[in-house]
Amino acid sequence: MPKQDPSSTVKAEIDEAHLVKGRTATRFATPGLVRWTRKLPQKIGFIRSTPLAGLIVSAGPVVHNATSLGEIRWPFVAGAGHRLFVLGASEVIWSPAFGRLSQLLRRGRKGWVRKWQGKLARDERGGLYLLDASTVTAINEDGTDKWRAALEGVRKLEGPFTCEDSVLFQGTSGLQRVAVRISAHGTAIRKTPLGRGAILIGAGPQCAPLVWVKRSIALLDTAGDPIWHRRSPETPFVERLQGGFALVRARAELPARLEVITDHGGVIIATELPVSGRLTHTDVLSVAGMTPQAIGLCSDVTSPCSKPGTTRGPFNAFVTLTERNGFRPLVRHVQGHLNVAPYPAGGYILASAATGDTTDLSYRSQDASVIWQVTLPGRLSAGPHIGPAGEVYLGTCRGWDCEEPHLLISVTGMKPPPDPDD
Repeated sequence: MPKQDPSSTVKAEIDEAHLVKGRTATRFATPGLVRWTRKLPQKIGFIRSTPLAGLIVSAGPVVHNATSLGEIRWPFVAGAGHRLFVLGASEVIWSPAFGRLSQLLRRGRKGWVRKWQGKLARDERGGLYLLDASTVTAINEDGTDKWRAALEGVRKLEGPFTCEDSVLFQGTSGLQRVAVRISAHGTAIRKTPLGRGAILIGAGPQCAPLVWVKRSIALLDTAGDPIWHRRSPETPFVERLQGGFALVRARAELPARLEVITDHGGVIIATELPVSGRLTHTDVLSVAGMTPQAIGLCSDVTSPCSKPGTTRGPFNAFVTLTERNGFRPLVRHVQGHLNVAPYPAGGYILASAATGDTTDLSYRSQDASVIWQVTLPGRLSAGPHIGPAGEVYLGTCRGWDCEEPHLLISVTGMKPPPDPDD
């Protein structure tokens, strides 16, 4: 049974924990300087600007709201393993520990609540879906059903992948896997057989399934036959590009391999990356036409690759494309992790934690030149997140076990931040 919501009984205790003196906010500061630092009671795992004004910050089982000048205004107990979503102009919290979806309003008030014990999925356009054994339900901003699609004979739904005017889910029908295309109005348009052992890894034009099967990747037509296929002994990480795909695959002790392929199967780039070993994540930061400019590897803070004392490295590196379409590493770690975020004024913010004691934060131009750099206390645990005025936020903690102090830090980007939010 869902646990009782304890938010009413712990609010005063959490408020008191937030009354920690931090560094005074610097409104007009030189780019690259710390504006303010605030302590939170538990590990910071997520930071994002919110339609509720200010920042939404996830720390342990609690969600906090903070202003751009570091004032912690209210907490909301969301439970262990919670996830945060923007749905229209609303903030929605998925609390599996309590078996519910909750709308979060200003000042920490709770809006609509919907009980749910199944799976929750989100598409690239921000739509939320409830996945039951054989049913997909899209929900409105007010928590009601937008549409419900009952998929007869299909079980174990996963996904979705976003297409032009629909979404693509994977499921099983009998002994084989299938891809199901559902329209924006909840109509099941097409069910494509994928075959036994196939894994849906993406969606192409007209929602054509991209699959990995029998040590190859293939784009399938409506009958499940290959439009094109390409050998890939390992399951690749897939990034959808305009007009094609970027595929990165790890190859044990061999260098990782990057391929950029058009929707029609043509190869634009096929090259080795200057990293090897097991990868847990890839991220194409920006593209010029079809060409990746930068790729981050193994940037997941919770992954085993971020722990010390392992022999499966180098795990994470930040590599950039050279003028001759080769790749060179800018940062490489055998332990620790890094994260990157595109900067609105151009270039990107790079947060790199090679040890458990400090995090290097830098702003780099598109050609990887360092514009500013600062070393911050603690190991990176969340971020970097770019605020609406170009300010940078991130979370840190102490040591490889992410112990106290848990710091929320703001650094000046290129422009001064706005006044405190209402």
